[in-house]
Amino acid sequence: MAQVAADQITSGVAAPAPGEPSQAVVGRSPWELFWRRFRQDRFALVGIVFIVLLIILAIMAPLFSEYVVHHGKNELFIYQVLDEYGLPKGPNAEFWFGSDPTGRDLFVRVLYGARTSLIVAFFATGIAMVLGVVLGVTAGFYRGKVDGSFHSRMVRGNLMETMSEDYIRTARAKGLSERKVILKHGLRSALTPVVTMFGLDVAFLLGGAVVTETVFQLPGLGQYAITALTVNDFPPVMGVTVFGALFIVVANLLVDIAYAFLDPRVRYA
Repeated sequence: MAQVAADQITSGVAAPAPGEPSQAVVGRSPWELFWRRFRQDRFALVGIVFIVLLIILAIMAPLFSEYVVHHGKNELFIYQVLDEYGLPKGPNAEFWFGSDPTGRDLFVRVLYGARTSLIVAFFATGIAMVLGVVLGVTAGFYRGKVDGSFHSRMVRGNLMETMSEDYIRTARAKGLSERKVILKHGLRSALTPVVTMFGLDVAFLLGGAVVTETVFQLPGLGQYAITALTVNDFPPVMGVTVFGALFIVVANLLVDIAYAFLDPRVRYA
């Protein structure tokens, strides 16, 4: 049977000519497989570069506003950006996004708002993921005797299902400790749906930032969108919506990349 299977596998491969070296099998890492496919999509490259740049600007908002723009977060420029009727004049070389109705630099406000929204989204999602994975691994180790949140139940169910696979029994037969079998072999495959939930949770929290930041008075993009909506200032609302949509796309892209690192069975050819 093994000989027949080997003949079937090699039947479609041309044999090397006499005297010529045979072609060697070149192994590629998951990152190399991903980059080989991803670099062919220029629109995806432009999108991820744009989002990464926005995230870097949001994280470094205090430094950027102080050393590049030279405008403070709550600094007023009434005479520079407002006309005689008290309305914003619009963008110019000094105020890239213009100003809000109170005379503050709109670009600086957007940077600080994005920084606040990203911190809240990643911090809340990170806490849920860490606690869920820890409780899920504990429940999987003790065969379901520990219960917790939705994420922990997902990790527990996937881990208990993964622990019955053939490669887990092979790892145990090799003499590996139970802790190494769970953490090194079982947990990586069990985390695949949890990583999917991470991308969905970040998208959900960014979409719910409008409610969260309005209720708790957090100066983020959600509160900024509500403030702009109350005065019929629709361009900022559209900008916040586009930023959230692009960030969700990039978050799902990063989730797809993480699949190749967590589960060796996933390949991007």
